[in-house]
Amino acid sequence: MNRVVLDTNIIVSALLVPAGTQAGVLLLALNGVVALYVSSPILQEYEEVLRRPRFGLPARRIDGTMDAIREIAHAVNPPRPVSISSHRPSTPGRSQQGNRATPWNPALISFQMHCHRRVALRAPIA
Repeated sequence: MNRVVLDTNIIVSALLVPAGTQAGVLLLALNGVVALYVSSPILQEYEEVLRRPRFGLPARRIDGTMDAIREIAHAVNPPRPVSISSHRPSTPGRSQQGNRATPWNPALISFQMHCHRRVALRAPIA
C-alpha cells in the first residue's frame, strides 16, 4: 500500500470542491486505498487553515473531516522537522533514486495551479 502525507492545500481543496481531484485523493486515504501519515503539527495545521474565515467552511464539516482523518491516519512523531520545497535544489550527494518515493518512503502530495493548469507534485519524504 502506498503511504502518503497530504499537503494542507489538498485537504482545503477537498472540502471546498467535493467533486474535485483533491477530494478524490482525500477519499483514497479515508477509504484505505492509500495509507495516510500525519504528525501532530500536520493535524494542527490542517485544522488551523480549515478554520480560516475566508474559506467559510462550517465548523461541523471541519470537525467531521478532522475526526475521520484522525481515525484512519497513521500518527508519526518525526525525530526532526522535514522541509520539502520544489524551489530547493536536491541534496548534494543524493542519488536520483534516493529522491523517489518507495513503499518505505511516503510521498508528499500537493497540487499547485500554474499557468491555468493543474500540476501534481510528488516529492519523497526524507
